[in-house]
Parts: sequence; structure tokens; C-alpha cells
Amino acid sequence: MSRLLKTLILLLVVGTTLVASLWWLAARSTYRDKTPPSQERIRQSFQASAQWLVQHEAEIIQDGNAMLWRMVREAAIVSGDPGLQSLSQRYRSQWVDALPSNGWAKLFDPVIERPSAQIDLGPLRDYQRLFVYALSCDSTLGARPEIQRQLTAQACYPLWKKIVHGDAPCVTHQLMGFMLMREARCGDPRFDQSVSGPVS
Repeated sequence: MSRLLKTLILLLVVGTTLVASLWWLAARSTYRDKTPPSQERIRQSFQASAQWLVQHEAEIIQDGNAMLWRMVREAAIVSGDPGLQSLSQRYRSQWVDALPSNGWAKLFDPVIERPSAQIDLGPLRDYQRLFVYALSCDSTLGARPEIQRQLTAQACYPLWKKIVHGDAPCVTHQLMGFMLMREARCGDPRFDQSVSGPVS
């Protein structure tokens, strides 16, 4: 075996070992057990976040992402924070009340009755289609392969594929879809219970 070939094989082995080690360290760092933050730290972080949102109201109100605004709305309800309540109401006025064709309105507020069928599925990613299915509970949409795939425990694995394809938060998105399904009592009740406990 030539010296050059031996060198190339050695470099390949070392490079592969290095990449595998870095991947293992990154995965271990991501999934290791961590000490939960104190209640005071959570309170301070929440207040700082709420203040930032209020201070940047003019900028963030331009983002019509209903899921993000749902989180703002729910944070306002739970905390009673007047700034978040005002932000939530402004979003509702600008993006829900003023836009009757906004099919995402029900995502912002589950009590709103508005057909999700108005949402164009074409440009949506698979997890967003899962959201639409959860909002509409449409059996035809629910039978589509991309929806059925997301209803399995293997939908977000192996994780490296999700990172490479730009969907690292796959599990979070999947769980949000499950939450919406449970909220709408959409799908098999046994599935709902297996995800997050009995439906109240």
C-alpha cells in the first residue's frame, strides 16, 4: 500500500471520528438534564420579554403569524399583563376583525368560527398543514400522506435530517399540532389521550 494511500485513509478515519465526536457532543449538550430556572428568574425573563414586545409594538404588529400571536394572547390571559393584552387586542383588530378571509383566525383564538378551507396549502410546510388539519378536522386533508406521517412517533427522526433540511424544531411543531387537535377534539380520542392525557 502506497504512503499516499495510507495517509488518505488515516485522514479519512480521523476526519470521520472528529465529525462523529462533534455530533455526539452537540447532541449531548442539547439533550442533557439541566437545572430548571428559579421562579424569580422565570418572572424576570417574562417581564423583560413582555416589555420588549410592548416597546417594539409598531414593528412586530406587522407580523401576522397567528401561532406567535396566539402565544402572546395566552401569555396575556395567564399573566394579566396590560401591555400584552393591548398588543393582543391590536393584533385581533388588524389581522382578524379587519380580514374576514383570514383562515388562520381560529389559530389565534379557538372560539372564532371561520373556515380554514380558505388557507392555500400550496406554499405551506408539512407542520403548517398539520395545523390546518387540526383547525378544520377535514377528513380528506387528514388522509394526506404528509399529515399521516406527522401523526407518527417517527415523524421527526432521525433528527439530523430535520436539521439538514432546516426543520430543527420539528418535535415542537408536531406537539403544537397535537395540542390543536386535542383542543378541537379532532382525530381519534385514544390518540389525544396518548399525547397529553384525557380530554377534559
